[in-house]
Amino acid sequence: MKTLSHIIIAPLVIMLLAGQTNAETLNSVWADGYTNSGLLAQNRALLRAADEDVVIALAALRPIVEWRGEVDAENSVLTDDVSLTAAPTLSTEVTLLDGGAN
Repeated sequence: MKTLSHIIIAPLVIMLLAGQTNAETLNSVWADGYTNSGLLAQNRALLRAADEDVVIALAALRPIVEWRGEVDAENSVLTDDVSLTAAPTLSTEVTLLDGGAN
């Protein structure tokens, strides 16, 4: 009889003690896994690097606009005249076809 009571009481005690452990909801388990996963952090870093490559490739396709200005002054000793000439320059470079590189 003593053995039979141990067989019945032991699982009941184990079940009661197991019920007192910290129970987590499925949402908290998913949230903990999402925030603490090394694999997810690694994949996020790879995705950020790929996003930076896209920005760099798009920047290579944007037009390049350059401007330059030159001013020349000429002083005539004989007539005391000063002659100023200005030459503004504006140039634009646009990539039409790059062979699929960008």
